[in-house]
Amino acid sequence: MILSVMMLGGVLISIGVIAGVLVTYQIRQANDVEDSAKAFFAADTGIEWQTYDIYVASVPPPELANGASFIASSSLSNGNVVIRVQGFSGDAVRALDSGFIAPLSIQNFTATPPTVLEGGSTNLSWNSVNASNCILFENGAIIGEVPLVSAGYAVFPPGAAPGSALYELTCSETSGASVTSSITVPITFPA
Repeated sequence: MILSVMMLGGVLISIGVIAGVLVTYQIRQANDVEDSAKAFFAADTGIEWQTYDIYVASVPPPELANGASFIASSSLSNGNVVIRVQGFSGDAVRALDSGFIAPLSIQNFTATPPTVLEGGSTNLSWNSVNASNCILFENGAIIGEVPLVSAGYAVFPPGAAPGSALYELTCSETSGASVTSSITVPITFPA
């Protein structure tokens, strides 16, 4: 009988110890879930802050009231932005990436010098964003395919002065979408 009571007591103690260990794991897991959620929302806050910082106004990063924190970085390549953020809370770390693809565009299409003497030349400069090819036209006639970015593409406006030459740059992407930018270069007589 004593042996039965001792065995029953041992079984009850074992069940109590196992239940205690399981409850401890449950409490730890609940804390991990809470830290994980805080870290995720910290990373999400970092994405929002970095996006605002890039596109609207430069502001200092926010301090989070729940004790979580984040580290944010961004990179810019041909108008495309990639934002990477890690959120931290307790032992939990959550990472988020976000990207913004710039629309097809032609930026800074300029002529230097902006006016040309008859028989002279000017250098056209431009930067295309997310284009796969660009074609240059002079007074409606095709000059040919040109680089996607140019810091000085020399052209020699035709015709007798006074007059002007119209340069149109059309850039396309692989989907077939295209954009056009134009510049007029006045041609003058030498003095």
